[in-house]
Amino acid sequence: MSLDSRLREDMRAIADTVEPDVETVLASLLARRDRVRPGRAVLPRVLAAAASLVLAAGLVVWWLGRAHGHENDYVDDPAPPTGTYAARLTGDLAGEWRLRFADDLVSVVAPDRSALGRRSDFGSSVVGGDRLTTSLLDGPCAGEGSYRWSWEQGQLRLEVLDDTCDLRTRILTGADWQPVSGEQFTPGTYRAELTIAQMRRTAVAEGYARTDVDAYLGSEFPGASAVTYTVTAREGTWLVQESIDGAPKDVAWQGRFTVLDRGTVQATATDISCGPIVYDVRPSAAAVSFVVVTDACPTPWTAPVGELIAQTALYESAPFRRLGE
Repeated sequence: MSLDSRLREDMRAIADTVEPDVETVLASLLARRDRVRPGRAVLPRVLAAAASLVLAAGLVVWWLGRAHGHENDYVDDPAPPTGTYAARLTGDLAGEWRLRFADDLVSVVAPDRSALGRRSDFGSSVVGGDRLTTSLLDGPCAGEGSYRWSWEQGQLRLEVLDDTCDLRTRILTGADWQPVSGEQFTPGTYRAELTIAQMRRTAVAEGYARTDVDAYLGSEFPGASAVTYTVTAREGTWLVQESIDGAPKDVAWQGRFTVLDRGTVQATATDISCGPIVYDVRPSAAAVSFVVVTDACPTPWTAPVGELIAQTALYESAPFRRLGE
């Protein structure tokens, strides 16, 4: 028998002998009180002796539990998902998808418009314990879906609990989701030269009615054929300037921005009372592509169609090339 085994057996034997019957110990000690000389204060000693026995027993039990690997059986509940995740799906959903959790919303960005009929969608998100309930894709999907979420080696795994929507289920459970990686958006100056026809095609392809798109473009760019947008992101300021058919640049939008993670930038206007606009960003060495994820002007659920068309036509019609500083 090894020294460690003998030591553990001896400690267990000690534990058996020091697992005290406190009432018996107290009775024995009180009986001794009658045999000591009068006037001697024994009650404090009785209590101290009993406390020492209980403490010794506790220490032995703690040591034995520690030796068996039970030093700390308490495990914190895992934190619910937040931020942006990416997964590469296959088949008719082939490509990199992105999933973002923020507050009570969950959004998804598709690799193209073939699966959803648009690049992005969002819905409500309610997390209770390990259960996620969401209205994501409430256009093609009827009602909410419920999923169990968990962390598997640092990746987010979603398992369907109750959902009648096959498309939503295949997107959310088709692969594990890992925190988005790749190049991070770099502050600087970016430019895109767009035609009005190009902006019209983009907005219509994203699902907006042709009449609404024509109404917006006709009011903003009457008689124009092209517009050049310059986005300057520097020191927390997001400035958008436009030049219509080669005319001098004019300020089209101004606000503050924050890089939330490698896949997300958030910008908030300073001249109007609106919430933030969240963009999916995919930078490269020479350019950056944007997708409008949510536009909280005034809220994600109530943004006017003209505002949504403007953002979509501006940012999603073409990549913005990075200009030399």
